[in-house]
Amino acid sequence: MTVRREAFNALIPADADRSGIPFAYLGYVITNTSGEPLNVSVAGVLENFIGDDGHRGKADRNLNDVRDGDGLTGVFLRSEGVDPDDEQWGTMALAFLPHGERVTRRTAWADVSWGDSILDFWDDFSSDGALGDRARGERDNPVASLAAQVTIPAGGTHVFPFLIAWHFPNRKTWFQHLPDASTVGNHYATRFADAWDVLVRTVPQLPQLEAETLDFVNAVLATDIPDVVKEAALYNL
Repeated sequence: MTVRREAFNALIPADADRSGIPFAYLGYVITNTSGEPLNVSVAGVLENFIGDDGHRGKADRNLNDVRDGDGLTGVFLRSEGVDPDDEQWGTMALAFLPHGERVTRRTAWADVSWGDSILDFWDDFSSDGALGDRARGERDNPVASLAAQVTIPAGGTHVFPFLIAWHFPNRKTWFQHLPDASTVGNHYATRFADAWDVLVRTVPQLPQLEAETLDFVNAVLATDIPDVVKEAALYNL
């Protein structure tokens, strides 16, 4: 079996709106190189860290909700305790684009000691490639998980497309230490209602967004400038 990841976030120069969509596509391309069918599962995991940016603030009564519709199967991450005016407040989404797979999910990991939480996840997933839900318990930062499972015939290839989106509208100025530090916001927040809305409205555009992003990257790679410059430019972009 071989595994290849195809990942992108849209970057189309001179098109600020489409280059500023807050999402990431993660496609896992798996080829069955054996002579018999293989039952394959791929899992995606995203902690609900809303409210906790690693600098100030913390998660507070965060919740993960099952969401379906518009060709998506996923989990919507939100908070009931973080102040909606805080810079750390917002929403996130973890979703899968099903096309024949069996998709299972968790809105939380088991509320036990830190080592046993991940052990419970791996025991559950590795037993049959599917996930059973767990109670959120007292955790303010529940972990969302999706697992997609399908049988790949001998010599066959299957793509597992995962999507992540985020929506944090209250971006502050760089001078927050000043008494009059203001909220400047993020432009994408004027275009999308929340993280799930990002995915619903972006999925129909995925083929074109990927193609135009690749056009730009390949145009840079095709120039005769030194490879170290290409690398530096693309890594920064």
